[in-house]
Amino acid sequence: MAADRSDPAGSDTADPQELPRFPSAEAAAHLRSAFRLSDEARDAYRRDGFVLLRRALDPEVVAAARPHLIAALQRHWPAQDRSATERDDAYSRAFVQITKVGLEDETVRAFTHARRIGHVAAELMGVRGVRIYCEDWLLKRPSAGETPWHQDSCVFPFDTVAAITAWIPIHDIDASMGLPRYARGSHASGLAPVENISEESNREFARLIAERGLEMTDMPPFAADNICFHDGLTVHSAWPNESSQHAHVPSALATTSRAEQTT
Repeated sequence: MAADRSDPAGSDTADPQELPRFPSAEAAAHLRSAFRLSDEARDAYRRDGFVLLRRALDPEVVAAARPHLIAALQRHWPAQDRSATERDDAYSRAFVQITKVGLEDETVRAFTHARRIGHVAAELMGVRGVRIYCEDWLLKRPSAGETPWHQDSCVFPFDTVAAITAWIPIHDIDASMGLPRYARGSHASGLAPVENISEESNREFARLIAERGLEMTDMPPFAADNICFHDGLTVHSAWPNESSQHAHVPSALATTSRAEQTT
C-alpha cells in the first residue's frame, strides 16, 4: 500500500516567498509582551494540573504566522512516512512528530519561543524563568488514532523541579480533530512508574485513574488564539482525529531548575 503523503498544509499552501515577512514589528512586539494571567487561572493550574487560556495570543498574529509555520513543516515532513493505520504502535499511530523546527528556522522560532508564552509558563509554575527543553510538533492527520494516556515527564532525560507543556493550536480545532483530555489533579500524585507512551501506558494510567477516582476532563474546542498549559506530571491523552483535516499543534516543553524556583 502506498504511504499516505497527504499535504500537511491543508489549504494553507501559499509560497512563503510571496508572504509578508514574519514577524512584523507589531507581531514581534506582541510576542514579547506579557499576558495578564488571572489569579483564578493560576489557582486552577496548580489545583488541576492544567488550564486553558483564551485569547492568550492575538489571532491576527497567529494567522500571519500560520503559512510560514506550515511551509516549515512541509520542508521537515518525514521522507519515509506511512499512513496512520500502517504504523506499528499506538504512539506513532496517534500523530506525526516533528521536533525542534525552530532551531533551524528563525521565523518559526519567533513564534514557538515567544517570550509571551515563556512568561506565562514561569508564572504558572511560580518561578523566575524557564528553559525550553523541546519544541515538539504533534500533527494529527485524518484517521490518526487516540493518543495514549501518559505523563510528559516520563520521557524527559533529566530530573527537574518542575516542567510544563504549552499546547498551542495554530488554527481552530473542533471536537472531531483530536482534542486533549486530562485526569484532573493527577499531577499531585507525582511521577508514576510507567515508562514511555504506549498501549501499556494507556492501560496502566486508565487503571490508575479508575483506582484513584480521578475526574477526566475533555477540553472544549480550541480557537487559534488559545493556549492550553499542563504540568509535566499531569496524566493526559487526546482523542482520535475523525475529521478530514490535519490538526497542527506545536508544543513547547519548558522546565525549571531548583535555583529558579520562587514559590
